[in-house]
Amino acid sequence: CRGGDQRAVLEAASEAVWAFEEDAKAGKAPRYASLLVVYPLNELLDSWGRTPNPEQREKALRQANKLAAAISAVIRNGECDPAPGSLIRVARNLDLNHQDFGEPIVAATEAALAEAKTDPWLGAAMMAALRINHAWAWRGSGYSNTVTAEGWEGFKSNLAEADRQLGEAYRLHPQEPLLGVMGIKVANAGTSQATVKEWLQRSVAAGFDCMEAYASARNFQLPRWGGSYVAMLALGCDCVDTGRFDTPVPWNLIDCLTDVIDDGHGAENLDEMRLALAAPRVG
Repeated sequence: CRGGDQRAVLEAASEAVWAFEEDAKAGKAPRYASLLVVYPLNELLDSWGRTPNPEQREKALRQANKLAAAISAVIRNGECDPAPGSLIRVARNLDLNHQDFGEPIVAATEAALAEAKTDPWLGAAMMAALRINHAWAWRGSGYSNTVTAEGWEGFKSNLAEADRQLGEAYRLHPQEPLLGVMGIKVANAGTSQATVKEWLQRSVAAGFDCMEAYASARNFQLPRWGGSYVAMLALGCDCVDTGRFDTPVPWNLIDCLTDVIDDGHGAENLDEMRLALAAPRVG
């Protein structure tokens, strides 16, 4: 339903949650029931946004507590054990619009990981993913001058904890490409002990064709994040120079070109875009 009519999305999510609850009451819960219900619950929580209305906030918090319980059950029941990467993706895909909604989820997840004795690297990776999302819940999505001092403090402290957890996960299990994907995001915020380039190299070493890592690095090379079009296209050219045409990696140059053109059409970036596109290596 994502990308469709918002009302239809929410109706479908509500019906799915109701159906799973009814199945549970009747003792007919399907396999991976908790994992399946996480997604519609997340959709419903996301619909509340950062509402200042106390009554709506209370309803959203109840939704967050339901989501926390579902994630805890996923961990305790080992529903992601056959595919550990899916547990990381559960945490990465959460939409935490406000720190109050993230707090019960972070606390419940930590408790469940400890109780289930989850593999230490996987537990650290999941908590890193949660802390990254929780950091942005503290910050909000507005311009920097709209963020409160408390919001900045929550943002920085959660990212620092995410970096610590990522470092531990990488030390224990450097073979997971998603660690580098998350590390790129933390490094771009200036709170990682490793650079964006180092995290990209770590991700690529673990999974050469992890396109999500290249996309994340490319995104953070945009001028709005302190990068440049020249750096973006250099990344794309480096991908072509690998000669690995048996993978989608060289296609990153096309993605870089597309992003530069899409982002650089405004008058303020036009000259920089033309300069970058005229570079001999690009031609």
